[in-house]
Amino acid sequence: MADLPPIELLRKYTQQFPNAWRNIAWMREARGKELPDWPDWCYCPVAASVAVITGGAPSITPEMLSAMIEYQPSTMAALAAWRMTKGIYRFDTDLFSEVAEMPLDGRLPADVFYSLPEWCVYVETPGMSVSLVENGDLYGFFAYLEYDVTHQRRDLQIVFLLQDMRTFHVPIYLGDWSVAEAVRRAYMESVQVYRGMFGTDAPFSYISSDGYSSAVAQDIAPYVSLVLYLCSVSADYAGEPPQHPSQRPPAKKKLVAANETRVWEVGVRVGAALRAARVAPGRIAPQSSDQEEKSRSSPRPHYRRAHWHHFWVGPRKGERRLTLKWLHPVLVNVRKETETPATVRPVKKRGGHNEARRTHRPSI
Repeated sequence: MADLPPIELLRKYTQQFPNAWRNIAWMREARGKELPDWPDWCYCPVAASVAVITGGAPSITPEMLSAMIEYQPSTMAALAAWRMTKGIYRFDTDLFSEVAEMPLDGRLPADVFYSLPEWCVYVETPGMSVSLVENGDLYGFFAYLEYDVTHQRRDLQIVFLLQDMRTFHVPIYLGDWSVAEAVRRAYMESVQVYRGMFGTDAPFSYISSDGYSSAVAQDIAPYVSLVLYLCSVSADYAGEPPQHPSQRPPAKKKLVAANETRVWEVGVRVGAALRAARVAPGRIAPQSSDQEEKSRSSPRPHYRRAHWHHFWVGPRKGERRLTLKWLHPVLVNVRKETETPATVRPVKKRGGHNEARRTHRPSI
């Protein structure tokens, strides 16, 4: 039986760098001591992978650069973090489409990514592709948080796993800006680093344009939305949700790589509800929030499209945390003849007698 694609990729890197995971584990132990410190939400910086691939050399030679093109440090960092839990996230097909098609406009809620369920997640993407590379059909993608210890900068790394086992990564610098601006900032720094190392940025000058950054942002938006869903408080997991390794009780915090993969079914309940809603009586058509505003003078039954809602939680004068909620489509202005049937549920009154309470079954 063939290995799952991420396991096959992990084996490839392990065979090429047999001491990589041991060396990265040592770097984690040495952080804040012999090495600079980094936050718990980052398993290991990409710089640690660069050190493994180059053997800790103080400068990068053209030969080392060639090695990093074939065995990318961003991919090694993804695998180092992912192997600790080996979580594979498998979305319900209807929920996958609903989330991936959502527009990702305006400022990115960067702080939400701290709620990633694991150091690195792997999301299956059946039938999806990226236009950024030739033959861009995908198996899936890895997503993890990176911390630049030199500039104290955080970013989200998306590492695509192509069906020919190549990888392609897009760094997203996190801050108070859009996805396109996040991509532009990351690419501009990459160009500057290359220029500083080799005195030219000719091979990568095309990525400096705003047009290219916008095109990349449009291409990766569905995958960023899928990551945001996994970070949201409303994420629908079958069974108990995953627990981030850094949040485990102290007695269980000894880090040992997972022996087997763990498949997380995402959106089983929500996906079923979405399918049920689409075949509801009256075949009510979907409608965006803008269309809903325009039709208020003559309201008609419709579904309000899914959308994001983020809000801060915590004391006003204490530590606050940005929380994201995915709001699924809901029925609006439904006529009585198309309403879902009422149900009767017994509830117990204070005196101990039962009382029948009329409730409506949720639309989805």
